[in-house]
Amino acid sequence: MARDFRLWRHLRVVRSRAMRLIKGALEGDKPRPLETAYGVKMWSNWADKTFAYCHYGTYGNYLADLIGCVNEPFCFLDIGANQGLFSLIAGQNPACQSIVALEPVPDTHQRLSANLELNGLFDRATAHNFGLSAKAETRTITLSKAHSGMATLGNHADQFRAENSEIMVKLATMSEVMQHLPEGLPIFVKIDVEGHEEVVIKQLLLKWVICSIAFMGPTEPHKF
Repeated sequence: MARDFRLWRHLRVVRSRAMRLIKGALEGDKPRPLETAYGVKMWSNWADKTFAYCHYGTYGNYLADLIGCVNEPFCFLDIGANQGLFSLIAGQNPACQSIVALEPVPDTHQRLSANLELNGLFDRATAHNFGLSAKAETRTITLSKAHSGMATLGNHADQFRAENSEIMVKLATMSEVMQHLPEGLPIFVKIDVEGHEEVVIKQLLLKWVICSIAFMGPTEPHKF
């Protein structure tokens, strides 16, 4: 079963990458709203593998289905939101009363904000241009030219060393994040921070007894 899962995931990745190149050539760089395989709309960004994965459903349905199954009022905390796919999916669930999305990379944060607006979620969603860490500071983040989801504060950027760049981004502690969270709601947390997971989880555990964390690992998310 694990072998079959890896095979199907690999095929989804190959399909997304191939279609990204085809669509980019046919449609050019001008963004336009497109409905993804997850039933939410996103502004097109064919230069980015992450957008193609969102558009074609490469991430699978596990986390999307998990979010959709929550039937009690909750707040969705999206740590490492990128362009907002899972925040948008959470917004489809009527039980999701609040969405707090964190994305430290300015260009990606702008796309996140635009996608929240495109899906009519600004009445219950806020997009913050900082990441969660152990200290409030500015710090260098490494970016991949063709894959916004590979942006990392960690030390595994050598895998795209030939095409990377670095910028400074803002980081905040859980104390600042909590100022933006509603009181009295259970928090559903999604983490996708490319090597910074341990720091983020420690920050969360300093403040909460976590009910549910969705951790985006190298294959599928896991429930803690």
